[in-house]
Amino acid sequence: MIANRPRCLLDRADAVLGAFDAQHADLNLLGLVARTGLPKTTVHRTAKKMLELGWLEYHEGRYAIGTRLFERAMLASGRLALRDAALPILQEVCAVTRETANLAVLEGGEVLYLEKLTGRRSVVTPSRVGGRMPALCTALGKVLTAFSAPEVGAQVIESGLAARTPNTVTCPSAQRRELARVRGEGIGFDREETVTDVRCIAAPVLAADGTCLAAVSITAPAERMVFAQVAPAIRYAAQQASLAVADWAPAGGDGS
Repeated sequence: MIANRPRCLLDRADAVLGAFDAQHADLNLLGLVARTGLPKTTVHRTAKKMLELGWLEYHEGRYAIGTRLFERAMLASGRLALRDAALPILQEVCAVTRETANLAVLEGGEVLYLEKLTGRRSVVTPSRVGGRMPALCTALGKVLTAFSAPEVGAQVIESGLAARTPNTVTCPSAQRRELARVRGEGIGFDREETVTDVRCIAAPVLAADGTCLAAVSITAPAERMVFAQVAPAIRYAAQQASLAVADWAPAGGDGS
């Protein structure tokens, strides 16, 4: 038996939506059952209703997230305003470095990607717009965590981190030292901690009062990423993005 099994339709629908991720963009019925832990009949009834609502789509025996949810997600004005304000800066740094540029926020102890622009010299990574990654193995996540309230950082560390590569830092004391360094230097590094042979450098996007609204980063293969050479570009991008989003207010503070 699965503990805390969802009881109402919305809980079950949320469990079904949670079954999809970057590695499972579409699933058959048995896949949904396996990834939700719900009975087959329950998943079938829930998926049928979600199809009627446009929350799911069904093609050739497989389910996927429906366009109706995409339409609703586009109404998340706060995050979109932040993304739109920072987008020209991301485009500029992507064009100058020819590498992948990212914009992300911290949500629930994870990195939530708001934008990802692939440079002319692309690199394969598991990140995607709307996707999430563990905070403390990414340069973005280190910056976002380091510039969050102390209790947020403590909670992220206490949640633990599974090693994704041999370079992933999982020791809490080492993570605390790294976050302290990030706060002091204003820049975060991913030294092949998320994907082997891929490095990333990030800096915070700050409000006028010093609140960290987001973080920007540049990602490249390890052989092309020389941190000392790229650091000025990401610092400049973060500073310009901070100016660009000066009028943006975090969710709940936009007066809407």
